[in-house]
Amino acid sequence: MEEHNALMKQLLASLAPARPTSESSRTEPKLMLCALNIPMAVDVIRMAEKYGATVVADDFTSSPRYGSTEVEADGDPFRALARAYLRAVPAPGLSSFEDRAVRIRDAMEGAGARGLIYLIQLYCDVYAFEYAILKERFDRWNLPHLRLEAEATPSSVEQLNVRVQSFVESLL
Repeated sequence: MEEHNALMKQLLASLAPARPTSESSRTEPKLMLCALNIPMAVDVIRMAEKYGATVVADDFTSSPRYGSTEVEADGDPFRALARAYLRAVPAPGLSSFEDRAVRIRDAMEGAGARGLIYLIQLYCDVYAFEYAILKERFDRWNLPHLRLEAEATPSSVEQLNVRVQSFVESLL
């Protein structure tokens, strides 16, 4: 463990320092993206970047949701991880909507995101229902958010361009 930490410190020290903040990058809106379909999410990230935003946090089904809860450190660590992963199925409705909304808000605050894009794959009713409930919390917290719904086809996703552009411009 100590060797790993020493190597990590060496790596971090060797990386180039962050570029100075210019006037334009200070106004660059930072976003969080919630999505089920990763290829569609990548397309939306590219659109947001095209209009001057940066996606700084995500809530993809296969990533942060698995790591967002603490793993009990009792006994064999591999068994503890397996138990935690098997009990944490990342799907809408399996945890409290209030807890889910708070986790999204906290992730946004932690990353400095000023807006949220919630991308729903067309006909995925579970995520559409979840958004309807989460929207109430987002509105109550005055959290800027955009709901996008599209089929997993390039032409369907491309139609979201204007909505993403408008949302990004609203955060400037």
